[in-house]
Amino acid sequence: MTKIILTSISLLIMLPAVNAQKGINFNHTYPGGGRLLMTVDSSAKNVYYYNKFPNQPNTSFSYLPEVNNLSIQIYFRKIDSVQDYRYTILVDDKPIVVNKSINQEQLKDIIRKDDDFKDEVLRTTTLGVFPIKGKTITTLVYSIERPLDIEKSVFYGKPIPSAKIEVLAKRFATERGV
Repeated sequence: MTKIILTSISLLIMLPAVNAQKGINFNHTYPGGGRLLMTVDSSAKNVYYYNKFPNQPNTSFSYLPEVNNLSIQIYFRKIDSVQDYRYTILVDDKPIVVNKSINQEQLKDIIRKDDDFKDEVLRTTTLGVFPIKGKTITTLVYSIERPLDIEKSVFYGKPIPSAKIEVLAKRFATERGV
């Protein structure tokens, strides 16, 4: 009887701890491509981020199969003129935000402690928190000084279907060869 009571009490104590982990873990950021950083659900185990394709410059792809919510942040160095930057966000190829400028009042100073920035002070702001399960979110970031240098980031939250084999062919020898 005491084992049953202790087991039920321990389960009741564990439930709030499990529910507390369902939000976005803002302490762990992933590169999102270009000037973007992303944070995902704390329960996400598989995050394939910042994949680059050789024939598509300035384009990155992140596959997020187990993620429910995605927070997208943008960062700037102190020497960058933030007022010149614009961004567009598309969800399943439908525009949500088009050519919006960065709100400079929301910029916060942070210190990045990694190899790329070496304790450099950066200014960052959040572009939004989006549900990504079963969707594709595309962000386009560009400067009005260089409008052709568009940094494109694709966040793919749909499951990739398994391949279907349509035809199996077997090679066989004939009189004229194989």
